[in-house]
Amino acid sequence: MNVITFYAPVLFKTIRFGSSASLASALITNGVNFFATFVSIGLADEFGRRFIFLEDGLQMFIYNSGRSWKCNGLEIWYWWQP
Repeated sequence: MNVITFYAPVLFKTIRFGSSASLASALITNGVNFFATFVSIGLADEFGRRFIFLEDGLQMFIYNSGRSWKCNGLEIWYWWQP
């Protein structure tokens, strides 16, 4: 996220938004990030950190399983080995 925030003005300038529009886009990006921080804090307080930890772990497992199955069927077992 820091990369997006840091390079947002340069990115928007390269796609020809102009300097004032690139600054406005950077402010919008930072504002959305600021708002999302409070949403995530509220969700953590509502559902509990353990639930979110387990749910995120399940999402990562499903994503990595699908990705490894697509690349080669047994790749998922390689990152379990020491």
